[in-house]
Amino acid sequence: MSPSVGPTAEARGLRFRFDPAGDWLFHDLDIEFPARSVSAVTGRSGSGKSTLLNLFGLLLSPNDGQIKIAGRTTETMSDFSRSMLRATHIGFLFQDALLDPTRTVFDNIAEGALFAGLSTRRFRARARDLLREVDLDTDLLSGRLPATISGGQAQRVALCRALIKQPSIVLADEPTGNLDAESSGIVMELLSNAARSGAAVIIATHDDAVIQYADRVVSLD
Repeated sequence: MSPSVGPTAEARGLRFRFDPAGDWLFHDLDIEFPARSVSAVTGRSGSGKSTLLNLFGLLLSPNDGQIKIAGRTTETMSDFSRSMLRATHIGFLFQDALLDPTRTVFDNIAEGALFAGLSTRRFRARARDLLREVDLDTDLLSGRLPATISGGQAQRVALCRALIKQPSIVLADEPTGNLDAESSGIVMELLSNAARSGAAVIIATHDDAVIQYADRVVSLD
């Protein structure tokens, strides 16, 4: 798929709070994340970094305001349409790899591609390419389970899962928080490559080493 030109993800007048009687986490927030860029979202703990990613990932709905994903307004969409938009345009990477321990490494990577409608033959070839890019052996596609690989390897597998469908938007929540310097560098290089290929990469982080990869920094403080 070809990522959108201009802002790939944007919000206008965004309002959100978890408790109807509580304080607003976001109040009339206007923000956009352009294609072909890495955006670092920073802020103190509790400032809403993860929540903002979940709103743009269509995992949460705002109380008010407008969110556009790849040029499409989402607030009036049905749950099914939101799910399809999420499946085809958005890749997720979390601090914990969140691999399904009952499924093979290959099945975990393939999950995103299946929802996006890619053929088995196509996503197997791309899975091999991605594993090489993150410096992992392609024998991981031969039936290995997540329990047989290290935490750093699991996070790189999760990155392959996020990127296999070539999403327009990549949402990464503290993606290097549990990684050593070498694995962190590999993850950040591949996220940067995704941006150069046209994606809007949005990273919630407090890590100065990650921020150095960013084209722009958005502070929620």
